[in-house]
Amino acid sequence: MPSISNQPLPGEYPHYSQRYIELVPEEQIVGALVHNKHEIEELLLQIPDDKWDFRYAPEKWTLKEAVIHVLDTERIMAYRALRMSRHDPTPLAGFEQDDFIPYVHAEKRSPMSIREEWNALRDSSIHVFMYLEPDDLSFIGTAAGYPFSVRALGYFIAGHARYHERIIRERYLV
Repeated sequence: MPSISNQPLPGEYPHYSQRYIELVPEEQIVGALVHNKHEIEELLLQIPDDKWDFRYAPEKWTLKEAVIHVLDTERIMAYRALRMSRHDPTPLAGFEQDDFIPYVHAEKRSPMSIREEWNALRDSSIHVFMYLEPDDLSFIGTAAGYPFSVRALGYFIAGHARYHERIIRERYLV
């Protein structure tokens, strides 16, 4: 496995991604994804059953919906990273997270199914990045009209999960 290091630089990702990317101090993206997998796995195991359907405010997502949002976002970002890591110049479409929520069917999901999906998805995401070469990681494609390098997408994935981990701890598990 090549050494996959170096945080993305401004210009490799849109400004809105900065708040996620800055939450990942690790220099190696695969290591960050593995470490973050265990952080989130521990969090998901700590959530009491009666909290999964909790909303911290009216019109906010339930905790289940918030976690499924993290899953959906990771799946989309990993797909983008896969396409771009193959040096595909095709601009990729954006997505509207709030439009997805009515169709995640969170009420039908058990906490165990969500935890299992987390582990399977993160393992898959790790494998997307595991054997990439430096030129693959530095390839810049377009997603939702913005430039993204492959490595920035990896840092986005880990940082987005950490961002929502903090929200879950501060707003849902109080």
